[in-house]
Amino acid sequence: MDFKSITSYTDTESDRLTDVDLTQLWFFNTFRPETMEVLTQEFRFSSNGDGPVQWVAGVYATDFKETMNSTLDFGWIILEGDDPTVGVKVPFETRREDKSNLAAFGNVTFDLGNWELGLGLRVDRWESEEEAVDVGHSASKDDVEVLPRVSLSYQLTDSAMFYTTVSKGFEPGGWNGIADGSPLIFGPNGEKTLLGFDKEEALQYEFGWKGELADGRVAATAAFFYIDYTSRQYEFIVENPSGDGTLIDGVTNVGDTTQSGVELSLAWQASDYLRLTAAYGFIDAEWDGGTVLADGSADLSGETPPNIVENSATLAANFRMPLAAGAFDVVADLQLSHNGEMIGGKPWDNVENPDFTVVDLQLGLISDRWELMLNVDNVFDETYYTDLEPFPNFGFGGLTGTEPDPIMIGTHGHPRLVTGSVTYRF
Repeated sequence: MDFKSITSYTDTESDRLTDVDLTQLWFFNTFRPETMEVLTQEFRFSSNGDGPVQWVAGVYATDFKETMNSTLDFGWIILEGDDPTVGVKVPFETRREDKSNLAAFGNVTFDLGNWELGLGLRVDRWESEEEAVDVGHSASKDDVEVLPRVSLSYQLTDSAMFYTTVSKGFEPGGWNGIADGSPLIFGPNGEKTLLGFDKEEALQYEFGWKGELADGRVAATAAFFYIDYTSRQYEFIVENPSGDGTLIDGVTNVGDTTQSGVELSLAWQASDYLRLTAAYGFIDAEWDGGTVLADGSADLSGETPPNIVENSATLAANFRMPLAAGAFDVVADLQLSHNGEMIGGKPWDNVENPDFTVVDLQLGLISDRWELMLNVDNVFDETYYTDLEPFPNFGFGGLTGTEPDPIMIGTHGHPRLVTGSVTYRF
């Protein structure tokens, strides 16, 4: 057998200062210092023989710690003061969070001639603890998940196979922080607690084909999948019930969804120097019947959940040919990526993010030691968002009623970017 140990450690600190009122005046700002520390460890054992039975087994552990000590800074204008250096800082997001996972996993495959059977199992114990420091609320929860996986494949020929897989996955539950001034929440024994959310589970079925055609010059794949989600988790941002103008962000379980789709890919070695590839993905997703928001404000039955890109496609051409002198190869790569329309935001408050298409280009010369490359990302300078959602307008215009209450926020895709690189290997 082989033994492998994988260890990672991450320690980060960040300070996020936001000019919420969107003016040059000291009116309404937030300061959100955050620390995060993550340690993971995996021990893995695997067979290395050439027999009909192959296996992998191991254990995995992770420990995640996060602190947030945010303040809301009210400036002299909102306080109606005379001294522009005067301000008041109010805590609104102060928490300590500790999450951990401890898992044991194993997978064994049986080679049965043209058939191959795979059986896998992961047992995962997770725990989530959180304390809202400024109000003294704290809570913890834990559970054990049993996650099976079964796969079966059949080798049709030396260059083609069918396969099917059934697997289960999950996202742990947890807690939402509470800011000072929010309504108290009490547990079954009268103790102060937090607003919790449950785990999310997914059961996935996949069936596919992989093969080669035209003496190996064409490779193709087709995969069909169906996923049954239970207790979908979504992030939310709402105004603090205390009315102090702060926000509470957290996670809630909305309901169950089902989604199915297909993924297709094709690669063609058109010549000794040119390779063409194409891929297409389609997803059909909807909320199950009877999915009603907890406050009864909306029935989501049959609607499409947020963050689902129904259609996506990629086309690429990769060209590499030796120059006449023979010292260098000339390289030219072109890629076109298309993302269809997507609903962004929360299930109960969303916006349509338009489709977009981006073209990237790479040109260069490569030898055994040298590499000279020119990259042009977003060749046609397409303007697009990678995500988009409604957000409360805490700008001066929104607070004074001269602008709409919600605004749209999102992440811009980067504009045309031209980079060059020279690499020498020795």
